[in-house]
Amino acid sequence: MDAPRRICVVMGDTRPVYGDERAWSSYPSLTFAINERFARQCGWDFRYEQYQIAEMPWGKLEAYSTAAMQHRAPTWVKLMAVDQALELGYEAVLWIDTDCIFYNHEADWSDVLVQLSTHNFVGWVDKPFNDNDLCAGFFAVRNRPEVRNLLKALWLKPSMFHWKQFHEQTELNSFFRRSGPEWLWLIDEPMFSLESESQRLYHIASFDTLLRIPKFTEWLVSRNLGPASAEVLDGMVYRTLDVDLYDLKWSGIEPGALDRIRRILWSLRSFGRRTAKKIYRSIRPLK
Repeated sequence: MDAPRRICVVMGDTRPVYGDERAWSSYPSLTFAINERFARQCGWDFRYEQYQIAEMPWGKLEAYSTAAMQHRAPTWVKLMAVDQALELGYEAVLWIDTDCIFYNHEADWSDVLVQLSTHNFVGWVDKPFNDNDLCAGFFAVRNRPEVRNLLKALWLKPSMFHWKQFHEQTELNSFFRRSGPEWLWLIDEPMFSLESESQRLYHIASFDTLLRIPKFTEWLVSRNLGPASAEVLDGMVYRTLDVDLYDLKWSGIEPGALDRIRRILWSLRSFGRRTAKKIYRSIRPLK
């Protein structure tokens, strides 16, 4: 099989992205501007999926797998976002988290595309945390039935990592470890630290949250660039991924009363935890 030609870069989040002054305090808006520009430069399509999830007065409900009877952390929804792009007919999809950027826009990506002619997934090694595992903050997939079946199966299957770190990444790597070499090609290059101006990816993960806005701002400002235009946002932001409808599509199961109660209780628990953290942060400096 030849290297793919019709390619789409996909990002996704429940948060909106902005093209005005609000973008400078919204790291997904900054990474959107950086990554969309790179995709356009490469001649690839780009999609930002703003996930649609039901809301309650105190906030959004969490994603939920009816078949597994489990909540899913927001990062799990990337499985749906990637599958949706594959369903549109792209030969390959490159997923990139909202806290990750294509750093060097002059870098050559032909090796990734070539490896997709013989592998289902191509991604970066999860160093310095795991030397042999994929970091799911970025990966490329080829549009094959077995890939789409895997994305669906992981969502439907109960997981002890449905809300624990590292969520869907752990389940993906568990599958790769018991599967053949055609499933995954790993690239051993830095991504969690900026070691060279020539490196291809820069991923500022949760342990460095406070660096996201300053570092992504620095990338744009140092190149005399700014947030994406309103025209670009209008063409690249999609609000068509309804997480509950996609769950129904995959599972074929309508959620019951117990599922609805479980989701509401979990949502209230999450709201309580967020509120407690805000209160703690507000009073901590007074000690």
